[in-house]
Amino acid sequence: MTNPGQPGARPPYVEYLRPQDYAGAVWRAKWLILALGLTGLAAAAAFVQFFPAQYVSKAVVRFIPPKVSEKYVPTGGDSWVEQRTLALAQTLASSLTARKMVEGAGLYPELRRFQTSADLAPRFQEALTVRSVTPRGPSGRSPVATIEIGFRYSDPAVAKQVVQQLVESVFETNERYRGDQSQGTAQFLTEQAETARERLAELEDELGQLGKPDRIAGDHQWALKIQQLYSVENRLGHVQSSLRSLRRDLADKLEEILVAEGELSRVAAAYTAVSEPRTLEAMRLQMSRNEAELRLELLSKRYRPDHPDVQDAKVVLRDLQQRLEEQVARDVESARARARRQIQNRLDLLRSDRDSLSAAIRAQEAEEAQLARRAGELRALATPTSESDTEYLRLMREYTSAGEHYKLLFRKERESQLAAEVDRLGQGETVELLDPPTVATKPEFPSNPVRMALGAVIGLGAGVLVALMRYHLRPTLSGAHHLVYWQGLTLLADLPAGMIEDGRRGSGVGKRRWTPRLTGVSGLLVVVMAAGGMLAGCKADPGKLRDSWLAAAAKAEQSRDIAGAIRCYQLAVQADARSAAGHTGLARVLLATGEIEAALAHLIRKAELRPEDYQAQAELAGIFYKIYHSEPGRSSSTLHELEAQAGKLIGRWPSKAEGYRAMSLGLCERGRPAEAAKLLEEGLRLTGGSASVGVELASVLYRLGEKERAEELLRGLIQREGRCAQAYDLLYLQLRDRRLVKAAEDVLQWKWARVGDADAGLQYAAHLESVGRRAAMIAQVEEVERRLGGQSPAMAMIGAFWQSRGESERAQAVYGRAAARFPSERNEFLGRWSEIAAGQGQREQALAAIEDALKKTPGDSTLEAYRAALNLDSGVPGTAKAAKLQLEQLLKRMPSSAFVRFHLGRSYLRAGDVFKAGLELERSIRIDPNYAPGWLALAESEYRMGHLARSRGTLDKLLVRAPRYAPALLLKARVEGELGKVREVERTLDLAAQAGAPAQAVAVERARLLMGAGDFDAAA
Repeated sequence: MTNPGQPGARPPYVEYLRPQDYAGAVWRAKWLILALGLTGLAAAAAFVQFFPAQYVSKAVVRFIPPKVSEKYVPTGGDSWVEQRTLALAQTLASSLTARKMVEGAGLYPELRRFQTSADLAPRFQEALTVRSVTPRGPSGRSPVATIEIGFRYSDPAVAKQVVQQLVESVFETNERYRGDQSQGTAQFLTEQAETARERLAELEDELGQLGKPDRIAGDHQWALKIQQLYSVENRLGHVQSSLRSLRRDLADKLEEILVAEGELSRVAAAYTAVSEPRTLEAMRLQMSRNEAELRLELLSKRYRPDHPDVQDAKVVLRDLQQRLEEQVARDVESARARARRQIQNRLDLLRSDRDSLSAAIRAQEAEEAQLARRAGELRALATPTSESDTEYLRLMREYTSAGEHYKLLFRKERESQLAAEVDRLGQGETVELLDPPTVATKPEFPSNPVRMALGAVIGLGAGVLVALMRYHLRPTLSGAHHLVYWQGLTLLADLPAGMIEDGRRGSGVGKRRWTPRLTGVSGLLVVVMAAGGMLAGCKADPGKLRDSWLAAAAKAEQSRDIAGAIRCYQLAVQADARSAAGHTGLARVLLATGEIEAALAHLIRKAELRPEDYQAQAELAGIFYKIYHSEPGRSSSTLHELEAQAGKLIGRWPSKAEGYRAMSLGLCERGRPAEAAKLLEEGLRLTGGSASVGVELASVLYRLGEKERAEELLRGLIQREGRCAQAYDLLYLQLRDRRLVKAAEDVLQWKWARVGDADAGLQYAAHLESVGRRAAMIAQVEEVERRLGGQSPAMAMIGAFWQSRGESERAQAVYGRAAARFPSERNEFLGRWSEIAAGQGQREQALAAIEDALKKTPGDSTLEAYRAALNLDSGVPGTAKAAKLQLEQLLKRMPSSAFVRFHLGRSYLRAGDVFKAGLELERSIRIDPNYAPGWLALAESEYRMGHLARSRGTLDKLLVRAPRYAPALLLKARVEGELGKVREVERTLDLAAQAGAPAQAVAVERARLLMGAGDFDAAA
């Protein structure tokens, strides 16, 4: 109400409001407040439905270190505890564990209607907690790693089930992979010790070949004696160190034998009827006896002692008592026999180890005596001199340092081998469950009732706030005291409330005033709820949108618009996360572009959505194996994924081959080829003699040293499966490794005759070249072209064969004939021809040929890619930069082109962006593994980044495909020189010279090697 005399005036009456005024305002808005309170309660109920209260189940496990002295297998104290906790947390929170738990325990059923388990893995990882609760022990003692595993979920029973499965996975992982670390460390130390020993041998050779070790005496014989003395004393030190270690081991074994013999003698006293738990049969008899005793008591109270029923009950009770005593005696004797058997087996193993150690000690003592005698003889012959040659002293200092390094490695190798042996005997790290998982009785605060009450309180509070705000914004006169402060008005009279009460009561003014507002609020709530329901309904049925994106993606694939297909498939997956077709198509196009890691996520979802599709599961296992071998560090998590997928394949399809192959590869990677061989033998039986399983088994057998058996198996497979190329290839490699060159050649002849494809023919030609029969090699390649020249892929392989061997003229001739023979692929072969021409210094001629072809077929992406590649080598900065930009544009149109990615990687490499170059080059060889320039450029990028071992590995993979590729051999020599492999550098440079590498390039690499060794005069 405002003053008519003063329009717009606002009195300061708010300052004079009383609590009764606020209470009246709230009371007048009671229906609005009640409506908002109910709305808050409904919202809280909906929130509780989708986000219920969480129950936490926890378990505590303890990792007990190996049961040997810290001297041999140190645990590392606090650092070991931290590393163990971190490793366990990473294992339990891995995507593999998360997917297994979501699927196995049926977690998040409401969300799984719309999402896959891979999408829900982050939610599981958030609900999982792994923390260290390791107590701090006394000073000087290593703490024992104690870890608490917790999981948060709405159902307490399910939370306990998940924690129980996680604890079981910890036990299983620790049992299965317990020896992996120690075995891997032992293998690494063995390799390092072997490298150190080779360096010692090299230094010994250099000392032996030193012409003038002493510039005054000039006594070369004395130098040889000194060198021999150092060698003998070095070996004597190793033998004595080994003897000390063996004697300590023997003493430990003898002590363990005494302990085991004492346990064996105390078995009868340790296992009695009191100490041993009752078996099921004994418990059943005990229960029957108790029932019979109770029945006898009841009958005795009811009848006389001589009653027949009482007598019968006594007989039954005596019989059950006798049977129970006999059963308990049998159980105790069985437990004693079992304990004796276990202790006796342990004793036999310990005695066998004792005998082996004793034999090793006797052999070492004999060698020690022989070496001591030889050292005494050499020491008597060697006479000290006053002056020493500088070079001799340098070599001797280096030799002494290398000897100390070898001793250190040898000692660590022995300790690591002891740790591996401890793990093998079951005395390594063990896991103990301290607190088992429990069912939580109380949820985390706030619980569901508290949440709903809180929602109602918030709704009521919002209603009160709205009522008060309305009262402040639109003040009303509710008492006479308001008029006193209203400007321009005078209070004439104040009527008592009783005089107007009847008039106000039943007037319906307030009711009519609030009715439209309540109706509006209710209508707004109805509209909001309806809109929410429509949105939920649209999201729950995304089929039409998904199908439209899938159709668009299929059209884009048909038109070779790979980038457009990727976008459409991504939108289809966004519309429906459980679209198997969307994940399948997206994985397919990503693999075509070399994006193997991105494709993996969608292959995982495809395998989950199509659990009965064998091809989908097998493809996923193959991708895991490919990623594992492409990773520099060989990630153990990827290996776990591979083994889990292999186990799923074997369990669901035991008659299929892929599961056995994948599992055997994992076992071999873990250094367990014997287990892999047993698995493959079983798989060979169950799959009906599958060729792929047989080939894998032959590979494992050869690794185990059973070479004749592997050969017999492969020859049998070839006889039965005449076109199994893998069997021919593996048999050829094994025969070459055994230096049976003629037999290996017969295998390739057999393959060429029976398989008859271009790969078989060119493989035979490569073999002829490797044994020095060049004329026969040329004739073989010509024979391949005569037979298969009508196939464009065969012509491409023949051209690549000549190109990888530096035979540019022959390769150009092949590509020229192919361009004339296959008009539809003329531009591709012309591009290859121009690439070779540019490599021979005929860049202008090659560019002119490309330009002429572009005039006939303007806009051809293949020709534009070759033109951009040629412009990269123009030497003009502006032209090279424009070519790089054009290649980036072409990559959007041709993401599956290995050629475009290779030259784009080259452009990044020249610009100094080694990281980007490595990515593109790696993708190029993933798309086309036989693209030799891609392998070479990738190795060069790794070399420039300082990853010498990776670069050498890449070059080895390339040289397997093209053993006489001269640029690869030159780069490998440079890498080996950086790694200090002097002898291998000489051998590699000889191979490069034989492969036709320019003499100047070979001379430069030799000079580089000599300069690295400090011999600048020889390098000049």
